[in-house]
Amino acid sequence: MRLIDALKPADCTTLREAHVAPFNRQTFKELVDMLMGGGGKEMNIINDPHHKDNETLGVAQAADIRKFWDNQLRPKLHQAFHVCAQFEAFAGEPRMFAWRDNVVAFPNGHRDTLKALTLMKTGVAAAAKTDGKAGDGIVTLKEWDSAQPVKLFNHDIYQLTASTLDPVAGIGDFLIVSNFAPVTKHSLVVATFGEQLLARRHSETDLHPTMAVLTGQTLEPHQLPQPVIAPKEMVQQKKIVGTLFVSHIASPPPDNVNQEARAVSDFHLVEKALANARLFEVQGRSAEPIALDGQFLVTHPTTFGPDTLMRLEGRLVVAVDDSGESYFKRLRVHNKMVVLESLNPDGTTPAQLLSLDRSQGLSV
Repeated sequence: MRLIDALKPADCTTLREAHVAPFNRQTFKELVDMLMGGGGKEMNIINDPHHKDNETLGVAQAADIRKFWDNQLRPKLHQAFHVCAQFEAFAGEPRMFAWRDNVVAFPNGHRDTLKALTLMKTGVAAAAKTDGKAGDGIVTLKEWDSAQPVKLFNHDIYQLTASTLDPVAGIGDFLIVSNFAPVTKHSLVVATFGEQLLARRHSETDLHPTMAVLTGQTLEPHQLPQPVIAPKEMVQQKKIVGTLFVSHIASPPPDNVNQEARAVSDFHLVEKALANARLFEVQGRSAEPIALDGQFLVTHPTTFGPDTLMRLEGRLVVAVDDSGESYFKRLRVHNKMVVLESLNPDGTTPAQLLSLDRSQGLSV
């Protein structure tokens, strides 16, 4: 009897299509796909009638089949049995899931190299006195006479590889994570669960306080990732505490469905982004959703001119106009006009229009 006959994947497929639990779980779909040919050459050898042509299998083929059994087929079978056992033990409780053991480790986060860097906190970026409105992008800069050193004592840094943290970070940006900060409701995290390395927002529900819900957010609704739901003790998480917007100079990361973050391949870009940087501590909610109260804006002084405007086109800036008003917005250049776009996606905060030649009563 062939393995494919013993397990009757056709029956399992019928039950799955009829949404009969627990055969409608993803685990059974993956198992059936593997048995029906998705397992490749090794699966076909297992399913073939033996001695059909008096052929023999060599030692090399046997070794390949053993490796396939140990690494792919047996874990998938055990997972399917585990799902059935859970379903029967809890009488088909619909909230039961097949919790996968973590098999993915966090990548190298350059912890020691990051720890060696010294950043300088030079002031605060406070909400404007008119205030009150979250995400309006209007800030009041206060620079101190002397800077305060800031060290990243126990942090890692990764590169985002998927559109799961829009608009806070995009593909190619670097994520600074803390190895000790507590993960709270709505925290952004890099997490491992099963075979996945995720970059998501951590959520919780009062109805199931022992569960973690990892949600992704993207500006493209058709690419919205499915949420990951798992017991908190099965998920390893590191809280994201900073973003370096370097996607315009970093190498594009490869596309991997199970990997939403990866190790930074060129740490020189981190050193370049943080060297001689001036940090302003955010006070209030004017810089949301990019920077929250208590976080830092990492800035670099730059000379004003056409080359600078072209280089900063489309990037986040802290801009100061002739009247002394300060803005944290995205820079756009249209001929002699500068547009400072709002970072707040709800559409309630207007853009700021400034003129390079003081025309139309505007100045920069």
